[in-house]
Amino acid sequence: MIYTYPAIIHNDADGLWAEFPDLDGCFTQGDTEKEIFENASEALEAYIEVLLDEKKAIPKSSSIFSYTELEKNCSVSLISCNIKGKEKSIRKSITLPQWVNALGEKNNINFSKVLQDAIIEKYAFAD
Repeated sequence: MIYTYPAIIHNDADGLWAEFPDLDGCFTQGDTEKEIFENASEALEAYIEVLLDEKKAIPKSSSIFSYTELEKNCSVSLISCNIKGKEKSIRKSITLPQWVNALGEKNNINFSKVLQDAIIEKYAFAD
């Protein structure tokens, strides 16, 4: 599953460093722009993996547009990571009205993906 969060990238006297406002304590640093983005993705991945391992809720990602007033020499960037193999899939059998099934098949819908996305959207980040 792909996780994406905004990171605030700082460029100060100590170099480049990044923080994830939505993820308490998730920080990283780098010597170059390329390195800060690679390290930020790795930090995000490690943070999410720990939450998954500990069966803790994954915080909801805030909008990149909510960061309108930043300090000088700071910018916001979306950072993503792909967590593979941590989430075991199980088979579920569902019942749909025939017309919904036909509509889905006509539009090449991946029923499992739609159901998974809907459940995550509605319940995964609920308080």
